[in-house]
Amino acid sequence: MKIHDISQEVFGSKTYPGDPMPEKQEVLRKKHGDKCNLTSFSMCCHNATHVDAPYHFIDGGKTVGEIPLEKFMGRCAVIDMEQRTLEEIENCLRNGIRKILLKGEFELTVETAERIAEAGIDLIGVENCTVGNEKTGPYIHEILLEKETVILEGILLRQIEEGEYFLCAQPVNLGQVDGAPCRAVLVEDISY
Repeated sequence: MKIHDISQEVFGSKTYPGDPMPEKQEVLRKKHGDKCNLTSFSMCCHNATHVDAPYHFIDGGKTVGEIPLEKFMGRCAVIDMEQRTLEEIENCLRNGIRKILLKGEFELTVETAERIAEAGIDLIGVENCTVGNEKTGPYIHEILLEKETVILEGILLRQIEEGEYFLCAQPVNLGQVDGAPCRAVLVEDISY
């Protein structure tokens, strides 16, 4: 079994323009005579590698704490969208794959988001801080989240080859919020 960490380190991560930067504070340090090392931090729920819950764009939508954990883990496909087309996503669906990670500098279009949402995909992941762009992003979020397709943003796939993996990307249980950071990993050589 081989495990690939596809998560960004939080404090060195890219942030969406206008989102607060993650910050940490040394509360206690052994070198200063304290009994232990203790750090506090603050961050936006959408910093680094994170998931978007339906509530992020839909009033009354499910929050992070309400989404079944099965949505965040299971068989998935990594597709290099700089070399592939939307038909590759449809091939995954025919093969029963409901979690898809899109590799490369690729922005979903409204049309693609509509097809993904209608297909009943559990989770769609992208390397960018957000799906779409500044103009289309809100519409794409609404389309996907309305159908409860979880969005995993800020993943790192540069070193990952196309293919099938087992995804584990459970969000931190922040309860009734719109998104949460997660430690996303891909496992290969695992039997389903």
